[in-house]
Amino acid sequence: MSVDYIKSPSRLETVRWTGAGARRGELVLTNSIVGSASAAMELLLTPNFVSNYTRTNRNQGGYYSASFDVHGSFDKLYDFYSRWPMKHVEEYDLGGQTQFEGFINKMTLYGDGFVRSQGLDDVFNRVNVSFTTPNGGTSKKTGWAIYQDSVDLYGRREAMESRSNVQGSHAAYFRDFFLREHRMPHQYIDGFDASARPLMQVEVLGYVFSLNFRYYNDNDALEYNLSDIFTDVVNESEFISSYGGYIESNTKQRAKSYGTPVRGYDVISELAQSGDTFKAPYQFGVYKDREAHYTVLPSTSRYYSFGSTVQLSASGGKVPDNEVLPGEFLTFSKALRDSEKLRSGDDAQIWERSDNVALLAEVSYSDGGPS
Repeated sequence: MSVDYIKSPSRLETVRWTGAGARRGELVLTNSIVGSASAAMELLLTPNFVSNYTRTNRNQGGYYSASFDVHGSFDKLYDFYSRWPMKHVEEYDLGGQTQFEGFINKMTLYGDGFVRSQGLDDVFNRVNVSFTTPNGGTSKKTGWAIYQDSVDLYGRREAMESRSNVQGSHAAYFRDFFLREHRMPHQYIDGFDASARPLMQVEVLGYVFSLNFRYYNDNDALEYNLSDIFTDVVNESEFISSYGGYIESNTKQRAKSYGTPVRGYDVISELAQSGDTFKAPYQFGVYKDREAHYTVLPSTSRYYSFGSTVQLSASGGKVPDNEVLPGEFLTFSKALRDSEKLRSGDDAQIWERSDNVALLAEVSYSDGGPS
């Protein structure tokens, strides 16, 4: 199996293909995390060694998740396995437009008689500890401890742990021990399979999940517009921008304080579905160039369905399967049967608006077609 490399002197933020040079129907992996000065080599994930590509976009979340399999020699796959955590992946449609961006979060490697895995869910590189002193003593906190090498590789990932009835020295020891144990990805042996051909399964998350790398902990008890709180949370992220002009004003208010620290995406998930003072529903997602979108749901249908095709209008052309966007309403040519209104029993996927109109709350695409 061959691997095609494309070299560019540009940083990731400026590597955009337009016009005749546009990427068309491809996956591209950047050999660095977003924003790193070393993002100079890119890997074109060509069909000759990548298969089973699937991705999901949601109206609450935006670019949400993807997965694919990589084939090749065990030595080459092990090299990828060692270097790919947190690497940036983009999907381009046939028109050269970005349809997904995310970071590699987990990999499972088959070959050499073993099944290996590693992921980033349990990586933390900035840690503090809340603790109470013995005999009904006071509540205190240690300072933050940080491991910068891990931050440079995987972004700043915070953990706030707790201990009871301990001295400050014990809490600091526990903090440092926790940091040593979690500052880099763990390598796991998940099983043995002497007959397995070399294969690596890759799981990708959208950048909306990077909001949970850090805590949101504003103690301000005054009430603020929800859109201002959204901006505050997004601005805590080193990966996501709120300056693309997509945070719509929402004058519904609440206090910034949550009492205890809450992870950023958990704050976003709660507030995004609360609507505004007129009960108009809003949606939040992270899309192209990792820009945050916080917008009210549209009032009209963007798509129309005729048989198995999706069109922009009753007389318009077919929308390519991998260009259908979540968060838009779809009008069907006939009333939906009850069995069609919800797929797989999951009412988070299609939100019924009327007998023949539904919200595309989740859109999945694979190299075998849409779902």
